[in-house]
Amino acid sequence: MKNFYLEYSCDSPQQKRWFSMNVTPLGSAGQSVVVAHVDISERKRTEETNRNAHELMTAIFNTVPGLLYLYNEDGRLIRWNRQHEVMTGYTAEELLNFHIEDWFDQENRLKLAQELPKIFSEGYTQVEMSLILKNKQKMSIFATGSKLILDGKPHMVGIAVDITARKQAEAELRLSEARFHAVVEQASDGFELLDLDGRYLEVNAATLRQLGYSREEILRLTVFDVDSSLNRDRFIKESLAITDAKPLHLETVHRRKDGSTFPVDVSVSTIQLGDRRCVFALVRDISERKQAEAETQRQSAELAHVARVSTMGELAASVAHELNQPLGAILANAEAADLFLNQNPPALGELRDILTDIRKDDERASEVIRRMRALLRKHELDRQPLGINSLVEDVLQVVSGDAALRKMAMSADLAPGLPKILGDRVHLQQVLLNLLLNAMDAMAGEPRERRRLSLRTRLSTDGLVEITVMDSGHGIAPDKLPRLFEPFYTTKPNGMGMGLSISRTIIAAHHGKILAENNAAGGATFRVTLPAIGKASQQ
Repeated sequence: MKNFYLEYSCDSPQQKRWFSMNVTPLGSAGQSVVVAHVDISERKRTEETNRNAHELMTAIFNTVPGLLYLYNEDGRLIRWNRQHEVMTGYTAEELLNFHIEDWFDQENRLKLAQELPKIFSEGYTQVEMSLILKNKQKMSIFATGSKLILDGKPHMVGIAVDITARKQAEAELRLSEARFHAVVEQASDGFELLDLDGRYLEVNAATLRQLGYSREEILRLTVFDVDSSLNRDRFIKESLAITDAKPLHLETVHRRKDGSTFPVDVSVSTIQLGDRRCVFALVRDISERKQAEAETQRQSAELAHVARVSTMGELAASVAHELNQPLGAILANAEAADLFLNQNPPALGELRDILTDIRKDDERASEVIRRMRALLRKHELDRQPLGINSLVEDVLQVVSGDAALRKMAMSADLAPGLPKILGDRVHLQQVLLNLLLNAMDAMAGEPRERRRLSLRTRLSTDGLVEITVMDSGHGIAPDKLPRLFEPFYTTKPNGMGMGLSISRTIIAAHHGKILAENNAAGGATFRVTLPAIGKASQQ
């Protein structure tokens, strides 16, 4: 009979208990045995705890999303997790005794040679490297290594995390930043980044060219050093009010390092950089645009002057008629005075009355000439507060003689108490004069009783000052209405097509509108709307 060993368990109400039974035969015949029962419950519980801990560590080891590894002092891989096989493509048999250098190319082996000794001398290291997978592709990793003593010998334990996606994103970001930097630096407009105190944080090359500073100089300045119209409180208030839906846009003047100034167009928005709110400004030098606008305005004024001279030519007969009356009266009074002087004694009382009449006729003639000179005078647009009714009355005086010669019936309905507008008297008189003469031309072929010209002023429902010129002529062909205000387009046989185009330009310069429409009963109506002074300041 041989020795016999058995482990068994017994369940008690309190807990499960384990025992071992060892049967040893006595004597050669084995007819007697010694049976030993030993309580091994504590050992069994310890073994179970160790087994559970091992299974737990194995599960953790294999579920870590990275490469867990254990290398001996010779650099041989002696333990690894399941992710090694999944991520690298190697089998367990291929990984057995895999040398650490087998993962890397020559460049990364040199880096490994620098970092590996630190583990055994300093106890820890971390490094970014690229390892070669089984399919020959490279994977960027962030690897750590710690010194571990097993069986009295040093080992390296660590983890490597795949950072390929991060590295690609970083490379793409660097490329994007390089492209953006190249675009910004090559831009002709200034790019400025400022904090809420107005200090320059970053600028591009165009800003340096615009202002004449070096980068080091401008980063010591604030926006208030180059724009005297700003102050810190206003800058902060307006910056905080900026939203994506409501950026700030303005025209202002900047001052260069040499003290000279230049006009700029500025678009301002805010951006969040981490926990810091900053102001981004796109600054465009508009010196050339302003010069072009000034030249265009000068040419428009020249063209408007030519049109006024041409219009005065059309009114020559009317002007001669208006001047003929006071001049004829002066001549008659002078002849009468000569007769009174020849009396003995001279009739001094009658002479005084004659001199009074001559003075009045002279003033009347002078007023006609004054109005003509005002319209003929060449000048730039000069907007001043104006009463629209007085302007209309002046123009009516100018055309009244022409209307009488053409047998036109004119009526005016001027609303009292209209707010003043901000305008140039001469240019606006030119517009109104052009509309009135056009209206009279449109009625030239109508019977005398149908030649009715109406002029009205009023305050519109939206607070605009409105001037309406309405005639009873033949109207405007529907297909010609859309082109009526185009340059060189005319409905007259001998027209130049400039009058209404110039009129629209003048009204647009006053932030107003001019429209034309046909009347239901015949004829046409031209409507001019201009903002009152309160509204004009908001344009």
